[in-house]
Amino acid sequence: MGVGDSGVGAKPSEIVKFAPSEWLGAACSDSDYCGISITVCIDGQFQGYQRRSTKRQKANMAHTTRLH
Repeated sequence: MGVGDSGVGAKPSEIVKFAPSEWLGAACSDSDYCGISITVCIDGQFQGYQRRSTKRQKANMAHTTRLH
């Protein structure tokens, strides 16, 4: 997946590789859907959610989870 190389620092065990289908579209376009999670999208494709314990971390990492 290459998520560990993105600078996000997520371990594989921290990524949930599934989610309700109705979340996927919004998740990949809006990183603010959840206060404690970050959506990991690579090339616009849903990859999983990275868990975060604080909103500050979420705010800081929101843009770096979108890899190109």
